[in-house]
Amino acid sequence: MKCCTRCIALFTLLFSSLCFSEGARYLIITPDSFYDAILPLAEWKTKKGMKTKVAKLSETGSSASQIRSYIIEAYNYWDPRPEYLLLVGDHNTIDMPYHGGTESDNYYTDIEGDLYNEIIPGRFPASNVNQVNTMVSKTLGYERTPFMDDTLWFRRGTVIIREDNDAHDDSIYWDDTYYAINNMLGSGYVVIDTLSRLGGDNSNDVENAMTDGRTFVQFRGQGVGNWWSPFNINVNNCSTGFKLPVVVSATCATYYGIGYDLLRAGTASLPKGGVGCAATSTVCCNCAYLRSPIAKAFVDGMFRSYGVLGLACEAAREKVYAMYPDGDGPREYNGLICLGDPELNLWTYTPESLSVTYPEVIQPGETGVTVTVQNNEGLTPVRNALVCLMMDTTVYEYAYTNADGQVLLVVHPQGIGDIDITVTAKNCLPYEDTISVMPTGPYVIYLASSFADAINGNGDGVVNPGEEISLEVLVKNIGFEIAEGVHGTISIDTDFVMVLDSSDHFGDISPDSSKWGGDGFAFIVSPDCPPEYTIDILVDLSDTVGNNWEIDLPSLNVETGKLILDGTFVYDTLPGNNNDSIPNPGETVLLDIAVKNIGSSDLYNAEGIIRCGDDYVSMIDSIMYFDEIPSESTAVSLNQAEFTLSPLTPSGYNIPFELYTTEDGSTYIHRDTISFPLQVETGKLMVDTAIVCDTLPGDNGNSRLDPGETVHLDVAVKNTGPSALYGAEGVLRCGGDFVFMMDSILFFDEILPESTVVSSNHIEFIVSPLTVPGYDIPFELYTVEDGSTYTHCDTISFSLEVGEAGTGVPTGPDEYGYYCYDNTDTLYGFAPTYDWFEIAP
Repeated sequence: MKCCTRCIALFTLLFSSLCFSEGARYLIITPDSFYDAILPLAEWKTKKGMKTKVAKLSETGSSASQIRSYIIEAYNYWDPRPEYLLLVGDHNTIDMPYHGGTESDNYYTDIEGDLYNEIIPGRFPASNVNQVNTMVSKTLGYERTPFMDDTLWFRRGTVIIREDNDAHDDSIYWDDTYYAINNMLGSGYVVIDTLSRLGGDNSNDVENAMTDGRTFVQFRGQGVGNWWSPFNINVNNCSTGFKLPVVVSATCATYYGIGYDLLRAGTASLPKGGVGCAATSTVCCNCAYLRSPIAKAFVDGMFRSYGVLGLACEAAREKVYAMYPDGDGPREYNGLICLGDPELNLWTYTPESLSVTYPEVIQPGETGVTVTVQNNEGLTPVRNALVCLMMDTTVYEYAYTNADGQVLLVVHPQGIGDIDITVTAKNCLPYEDTISVMPTGPYVIYLASSFADAINGNGDGVVNPGEEISLEVLVKNIGFEIAEGVHGTISIDTDFVMVLDSSDHFGDISPDSSKWGGDGFAFIVSPDCPPEYTIDILVDLSDTVGNNWEIDLPSLNVETGKLILDGTFVYDTLPGNNNDSIPNPGETVLLDIAVKNIGSSDLYNAEGIIRCGDDYVSMIDSIMYFDEIPSESTAVSLNQAEFTLSPLTPSGYNIPFELYTTEDGSTYIHRDTISFPLQVETGKLMVDTAIVCDTLPGDNGNSRLDPGETVHLDVAVKNTGPSALYGAEGVLRCGGDFVFMMDSILFFDEILPESTVVSSNHIEFIVSPLTVPGYDIPFELYTVEDGSTYTHCDTISFSLEVGEAGTGVPTGPDEYGYYCYDNTDTLYGFAPTYDWFEIAP
């Protein structure tokens, strides 16, 4: 046994160890971006016995209704069910819905719909990750590692009264204040500031008091957002450090003002403001009487009973509802917001160190651990201390001490190591230490193993289907006595493995010595074993005196070769094709395929059948062969597949192929299905330029369309497709009323990819004299292109502007074809004529 005073060990805990089984006492819901920042709080809560689950919004859903549904499911089906809920984010980050007549987090925790909270809510009102870090640091610095350089700050408080010059309300404020003062005096407080408006006090006095260190601050009087003058404090002037107060703001709607500011103030290393706040979301007139039960019941919850922030808030809610069930009580119940960790254990006196006794060493296997908790240097038992034992992901037990300060926890550590023990109690410093798990006699553990696949396998050090595996195991005696005549037997529970030799003899193993077995174990893997299959092996060790140890060996993964597509090579060199290495409509194509072996084992050859169920493809030769393909290597098919593409195959069409492979892995046959597309390409034309020639008699020769001209037009087109075109014809159409086509057929010579050619002839048309300058004439060029093995058609739209718009020219046309005329547009027949009428002399 050992007796220790407070000891805080450095502790780093992977969050994966927080969820030992489904269920949690404490549920935290957070945006994904705040997840890492909130983990230290979740780890501490779990370590102390308040098992915590952190759920991201990506898991719960981000709407209020989705979050509520997640919480209800957790409450109804988890074991244990949540007792506390922490929402991480302000009301813009996680919605605070309108519930029961006001904004309220009770929307999420009134599971039964009967007004009362089945889960105690709280909120970190953060809008960014730095604020989350600050709130987590404040909470841990308050609860886990409180500031002990000045031990009197735990017994200092402040009460604030802003009188309204209303005798009735002011009497309520002072009555609530005296109630808080009496409770603080009863708890041994040595400094209580009583600051009042009529006493000449102001915000500077509040800020100075909080900077000096206070555990409790209460405000009574009027306020919305912040407390009203003269107590409208700037929380950034409250340089508290880790001497952080809990604040009760028993006035109107200050949760989103001073409440948010108190929690957000400062940084993780230099905190300011407060660690928790109880504030309302409701606004009312002449309602000092409604806030009085809130203030008094919170004081009761903090100083007389629970000593937990969220429970003190819930006591305040229940009190105001009990006193005014038919009036505004339900609204005030829903309107009290708990800002901060709802499970925060509140200080009401200078913390004492705990004296905790328990076994220093226990053995692996089922063991009862009795823990005794005392204070006053071991003189007084501590009742209701929370004791938690935790070891990686295998041990998690917690319970509360009885009247004698004792608790019995039954644990079953599965190996050696340290069990973390954490003890917390009201107004006591957390106790953190470890219990060693060590054997008293011989104790044999797994140390290492090796296997070989050389008997009938390929000897590559990888377990493949069909191979016989020889397995050797190295064990160590970490106990204090010799393990005599150690014998081992393996068991493998799967139909894919047949054990050939299940036993091995290790002989005597001295303390702190290791030893390999004799001949080892042997088993054979079925040729039908699927790839990536996991083989779990259990070794049962025993010695001559009856000690037994079970060892789970590291799992063995069965691996194979695995093929994926690495590339395709198109050959269109047969007669009639264009030899551009691009599949075109109408071509007969030869195809090479490159495959890569991404598996961990070599493949010694492979055959494949390529299939295509597409109507545009006719397969001629579909069998493909591959030579040896070592792991992480690429091989190109030894022969080519052959298929014909329909001349009607659309440009840009992806042809779906599947390659079914059968691969020889020496001791097994592996099959893969590899899907891949081949894109069919053609040439594709676009208009590059339109060249106007207006040199006929009567034209002005300015290389521009003008009203009344007869024009010759050459068109330059560009082939933007990847395949050559061996000639093209085009028909030029114009749908406008201002053009008369005299010749519309164009011819083009060969057009290579990314090349431009000008039509080998030109067309002729007349522009109407009535055409308005600035008008864009719409043209469409319909082309028929020769791709050798296919014919491709394009429709190319372009426009040519007539003349130049200017003064004396109608404006338009608009999107509907209308023009706007004024009295200067006299050349175009529709200019209006205005008459002058004198309105006044």
